[in-house]
Amino acid sequence: MSQRAPTQPLLDDRQGRRAMVWIMAIMIFLTTLSAALGLSTRNAGGRSTGNWPRG
Repeated sequence: MSQRAPTQPLLDDRQGRRAMVWIMAIMIFLTTLSAALGLSTRNAGGRSTGNWPRG
């Protein structure tokens, strides 16, 4: 194991930013996924009530 100096922080600033980038990416993915599910649910609901164009 490597020894760290007593004054050296456990996590440096760069690793903190890297974690924040991953959190932001996951949040954007979940937002996009929920928007897609919401749109598909709305479209499915329109079809079940008969409010969709017939050809």
